[in-house]
Amino acid sequence: MHSVLARSLWAFILSLIILLPGCTTIRAEETVPGEDVSVSEETDASEDPVAEQPAEEETQGPSEDGSDADPSLPEVLNEADSTGSSDESLGPDPSDTTDGPQDPVTVTAAPILHTVENREAGIKLTWQQTENAASYQILRKASRAADWTVLGETTGLSFTDKAVESGSGYFYTVCGLADDRSAGPFDPDGRMIIRVAQPVVSTSICETGTMVAWDPVPGADRYYVYRKIGAGTWTRVATVKKGSSWVDTQVANGDAWVYTVKARHYEDSTYFDSSHTSGAASLFLSAPENARGSRTGFTSIKVLWTKNTAASGYEVQYATDDAFTKSLRSLLIDDPAKVSAQITGLTKGKIYYVRVRSLNTEQDEAISSCWSPVFSVDTLLKPTISGLCHTFTRKVSKAVRDTITIKNAAKGSLKLQYYDASDKKWVTKKTYDLTGSKSQKITIQYPDNWKKKITTKWRLYIPKTSNSRSYTSSKIQINAQNIKTLKLSSPSAVIVRGSDGAVLYNKNAYQAREMASTTKMMTALLTLENVKLKTKVTYTKEADETGWGSLYPEVGMKFYCKDLLHALLIESSNDSATALAQHISGSVSKFAKKMTKRAAELGCKDTNYNNPHGLHGKTHHSTAYDLCLIQRECYKYDTYRSIILKKKYTFSDISKTYTHTAYTTDDLLDKKISGFKGGKTGWIEEAGNCFSGIYEYKGETYYFTVLGSEWSAQRWKDCESLMAYIRKYA
Repeated sequence: MHSVLARSLWAFILSLIILLPGCTTIRAEETVPGEDVSVSEETDASEDPVAEQPAEEETQGPSEDGSDADPSLPEVLNEADSTGSSDESLGPDPSDTTDGPQDPVTVTAAPILHTVENREAGIKLTWQQTENAASYQILRKASRAADWTVLGETTGLSFTDKAVESGSGYFYTVCGLADDRSAGPFDPDGRMIIRVAQPVVSTSICETGTMVAWDPVPGADRYYVYRKIGAGTWTRVATVKKGSSWVDTQVANGDAWVYTVKARHYEDSTYFDSSHTSGAASLFLSAPENARGSRTGFTSIKVLWTKNTAASGYEVQYATDDAFTKSLRSLLIDDPAKVSAQITGLTKGKIYYVRVRSLNTEQDEAISSCWSPVFSVDTLLKPTISGLCHTFTRKVSKAVRDTITIKNAAKGSLKLQYYDASDKKWVTKKTYDLTGSKSQKITIQYPDNWKKKITTKWRLYIPKTSNSRSYTSSKIQINAQNIKTLKLSSPSAVIVRGSDGAVLYNKNAYQAREMASTTKMMTALLTLENVKLKTKVTYTKEADETGWGSLYPEVGMKFYCKDLLHALLIESSNDSATALAQHISGSVSKFAKKMTKRAAELGCKDTNYNNPHGLHGKTHHSTAYDLCLIQRECYKYDTYRSIILKKKYTFSDISKTYTHTAYTTDDLLDKKISGFKGGKTGWIEEAGNCFSGIYEYKGETYYFTVLGSEWSAQRWKDCESLMAYIRKYA
């Protein structure tokens, strides 16, 4: 019995030993959630080949430095997602019912940049859609930097960098990001651009037109000015290399333009431009024309002007000084049809200075024109004298008389005064009684004091009365050296004898005046003194831009110095003058200083040059006497003597691609006057008609000059009178 029980117990223990491993495996399988495992599907995890090594390690090993980051991208683009770790490193997910592991979706191509442009807000980038890219990162680096910096991220196809400063250069590129934040490739070269900001533009009205001004843009080499009407097309009207303003003189009263400015930077054969989408509107108003005034009483004046069709009103301003600071008052007129104003309540005996301007309102903005020319109105009567001769040239044996007409002078006296240079004061030599009538004539006879010196100065003086102001005439000069008085239209004239420099005839010979193209005598003299005739001279851009030129070949063409000298003296070519000046001194301003210095060396005391051609300059002047000294020095050169006698001259540039014929401006050459040896003409509006010539008579050379004649024909008549004077009295 015990043996049977013992055998049964050992059989039970043995069966437990046999079944124990199978029961352990099942419990392990039951710990996997969601899995219904039967005994027939038991699996030993140690025998699964996938679980022995993660799938990711089968296809890619670690990099040499132990990092899995893509070395072609910035480090920030390859950072792992810190929110959780991947289950792939632990083997396949038992809940995955697919046939095998899925490859991640990646970005395989670099985005293609379409445009990298300057915009008003900053640098704008646009690019092409890239396959598998869920978003894009924008990268930037400085022009000389090695590393890229991430600017930002977007899901769109454009990005504007608003943080870049004008004048700075940067490279830009873009890379795509997949859904799992993995970064694709990008263009390692990128696209380079220099930021050029858009200028801030404003407009205002000035005396000569509409002034367009803008804030300077850092990095800009030049500016382009555009304009349009309303919603029309932009048209470029100017290029400004230096400065931050430009005046549009091609505007008329009432013109409404919109202006904008584009800045440009040039580097490495590439232009970088700002945008120019916005603009500043402008309505051009001209100042009222024919503004004038008259006295209507001892305390009132009337102001009149011509109607401005573009104005909605006017402003009249008046004061007791021409700077409009003392007793300043203003009168506004809101009726555009009203073109006069009565001003009352003025102070008796005061002179009032008056000016007028046009007003308008455009899009709630007040616009005003420049002021009209200032004029003065006297509340007292203002005496006037007409017919007064300011320069007399008389033989010493003759008396000097002058008949004048006096208006608006109350009963009182007219004093003839002589300037005593030794005591430096005016001395009354004669007194004439006034009748007080509105208009009266008086014949003035100058005492013999004028005979005591070669030149004397006089003036007329009317003291102030109860209803009229005082009056002082301009200076009256009497020259005793002229043998005969000539009726010349030119306000300045002189004859100088070449052998000793004696002055044979003088009419304001030492009065400083603009001398127009007689300036070119000094240009020719310095050319003859400093340059060989066969020297090659380049026709520059500055020469091409000189006003009133005559050649106008292609910029950069070369000419022989001799040919430009002919054009300079025969047809008075302004562009030739500029080309020669730049060749000799490098610039017009340096050459002008050289001209002034050379004139002083010749004894010219009242000569100053601003340019080599004679166009208007604020301090560009000489005298009739000084020009004779310069003419005498020029006449020493055979080349000069030959050129000024030619009526025409034909020449070409050195390459023979351009030909020009110069025709003389000297009308006296056609008259074939015996002894006349040519000269140099000149005319601009500010100087009048001028001429400096040479005349030879009985073995002596004479130099004569006339300045300021109103008409060309009168100029030639004056020159013939001076040559006749030489023949008769020399």
